Amino acid sequence: MGLNTTNSDTLNQHISPITNVLEDAEHQFKCHILPDEEWIKSGILRVLDNLQTGCAFLQNSQLLDLPSPSKSHYFESFKSTTRLNHLQAITKQLLQEEARLAFKANSSAGLHDSLKSFHIYAGDGHFHAASSHDEKDYKERKNAVGHLYALNLRNNLLSHLKLARGWE
Repeated sequence: MGLNTTNSDTLNQHISPITNVLEDAEHQFKCHILPDEEWIKSGILRVLDNLQTGCAFLQNSQLLDLPSPSKSHYFESFKSTTRLNHLQAITKQLLQEEARLAFKANSSAGLHDSLKSFHIYAGDGHFHAASSHDEKDYKERKNAVGHLYALNLRNNLLSHLKLARGWE
């Protein structure tokens, strides 16, 4: 069963900070089928939803009267470098603004005196087994994919740092 509303508190909690930086971010994409804000909202809904496939998500979107592009348009949009660049610009701008606000609001944050003037992060990562659509390396093998994350210790905001592949 999928999400039954786009007005949920969880969705609004994730969308509201993005809305504040969306229009100022670089690499905006003018798409009449699925504008940037709707594309981002659908991505957040997809992550929050418990449907197993992207196709099931699109079918559920149509039932709930959400913006639902064609299956091919939806999946092709993930390949867009302009959309990726725009999403990266939004993420960067959002992380900088949230870090600035957290630093200003809670400059001591229970930290040792020598650390109070620094932004403090903790890092972590994990690897996944290769999926069927992953690229093959120069030896024609599929390798595990790693994700490295940073946790801002002032506001507990988790951000993706780097994608790590076994052969790079």
